[in-house]
Order: sequence, then C-alpha cells, then structure tokens
Amino acid sequence: MRGPLVPQAYAMHFVGPANLTGATMTGLALSYGWACDPIATFMPFGANAARVHSERQFPRGAYLTAVGLALVLSLMVSFYFSLKLAYTSGAYNFGEWVFRRGGQVPFDTVVAKMKAAETLRFGHFAFLALGALVTILLTYCRHRFAWWRLHPIGFSIASVGQVKWTLLSLFAAWALKVLLIRFGGLMLYNRAKPVFVGLVVGHFSAAGASFVIDALCFRGQGHSLYF
Repeated sequence: MRGPLVPQAYAMHFVGPANLTGATMTGLALSYGWACDPIATFMPFGANAARVHSERQFPRGAYLTAVGLALVLSLMVSFYFSLKLAYTSGAYNFGEWVFRRGGQVPFDTVVAKMKAAETLRFGHFAFLALGALVTILLTYCRHRFAWWRLHPIGFSIASVGQVKWTLLSLFAAWALKVLLIRFGGLMLYNRAKPVFVGLVVGHFSAAGASFVIDALCFRGQGHSLYF
C-alpha cells in the first residue's frame, strides 16, 4: 500500500509544473520506478517483520541481518525472473496492470502537466493545511480520550484503492472482534484466533495450489489472481 499522494506529485504541485524544466519533469517520471510502487510493496512485510521482532525479542543484529538478506535475495530473484520472462514472452503478455497501463501512467501524467503549464495554486496548499489540521486533531483525540477509535493513519490512507477494496472485510473483522470480546471475553477471542488464521492460510494455500496447477496444466495460459 502506498500513500494517496506520491512524492513526485507533491514536488510538482509544491513548486508548480510550469516552473519546472522539461528535464526535471522527465526525471520525476523516471523516478516512479524506484520511489513509488517498490517501496509500497515492501512496507507491509517490513511492518510484519517489526511486529515479529517486538513479540519474539530476537537479537536485533541477527534479526536485521536476516531481514536484509531476505530483502536482497528476494529482489534479485524477482528481478531476474521478471526480466527473463519479459524478454522471453514479452512483459505486455503478463496481463498485469503494472506491465501495461502502469508503465504509461507516469509519462502520460507528466506530459499532461507540462501541457497544462499549471502554476502554484492556492487550493492545493489550502487542502494540505486542512489535512494537517485534521491529522493533528485526530492525533490529539487519540491521546486525550481513551474511547477514541479513529486513528490518524486511517485518515491518511482512506482514499487509497487497496483500502476501498478491502473496506468491507476490515469492518467485518473489526465487528467480529468486538462481538467476540463483548459476549465471550478474551477467552473466546483467543479460542477463535485459529479460525481467522486459517482463513489467511487457506487463501494463500489456494493461490499456491492454483499456481502449481497453472504451471503444470496451463503453461502460458495461466489465470491471474489478484492478492
């Protein structure tokens, strides 16, 4: 998951696209490849790794080394196979948004901004100030009132596509948690944990089985599974 405002868009509108040279705008478009989606892809796993470390209390040096090695190894393997398959069968044939429309969006956006030649707009800064004030208010309420449940991070990512797609699941899980604790206490809540862990394990197991079946029976004609 990434923020609703990427650094490139923030930089363009903070200065004004009309005040930036063509070379600068092109550089911003090229930076999407390493300062946008790759960081968003790593963040969930990084958060999970930090949670595991806080609960298990592994030696910090050894744990950071293991996480770093896993990150480097996974990047090397994914880069190698992505490039190999792309040059073998064509990246466009992957059928994924990143390899089709996704690669065009940064450059189309920059060209549109250059043609529009927008200068500094007061509305952008007013919207930024309003968001900062709401975030400060939410942070204050969260630390001041024990009953306050709205987190400022939720406000900042509420407009992200992944949040919109999973909103029903998030609220359903939250409602089930509240009901379990309300009517059964922590004992029922802890007893129900394996059920929800099984949902996650079952989802990824089914996806893994589908991958194996596609590799064996539908070579070159697999099925795309999102998430």
